[in-house]
Order: sequence, then C-alpha cells, then structure tokens
Amino acid sequence: MFIDVLIFGGCTDRLARDTMRIVAREEGKTYDEVLSDIREGGADELTQIHFWRVVSALYPGAFNRIDYLSESRKYRLWLS
Repeated sequence: MFIDVLIFGGCTDRLARDTMRIVAREEGKTYDEVLSDIREGGADELTQIHFWRVVSALYPGAFNRIDYLSESRKYRLWLS
C-alpha cells in the first residue's frame, strides 16, 4: 500500500513545504530553486534523500520506501 505526495507550487501540504525548506537550507539553495528543480523533473538524488529523512523523522517506521515519479512529479511513500 502506498500514498502519493505531490510537491508543486501553491501546494498546501505542510509536509511538502517544510521538507522543501529543509532541503533548500541543507543544499545551499533557495526555496524557489528547489521548487524549480522539482517542477522541471530535476529533483536530484540528494533532494530525494533529504525528503526521505524528513518523512522518516516525522513518521518513524510508517514508511519503508520512497520513489520519485518524474512523470507526475510526485513522491510515492510505501507504507510499512
């Protein structure tokens, strides 16, 4: 079983916004640069690793895998 999380401009999902802020800070980018990377399908492996770290910290043990679906610009979180 899985849930899909869409990260896109105007997104009201708090998890996505908070994660993007953390990723921006840790990668030395602005929030807008991270958002632009994701919009263009250029979410790199480092961005995905940071996203996974944040999700795992917020919901320990809830998910066992994360996939980036570039065609839909979503993250798929697989439930444990």
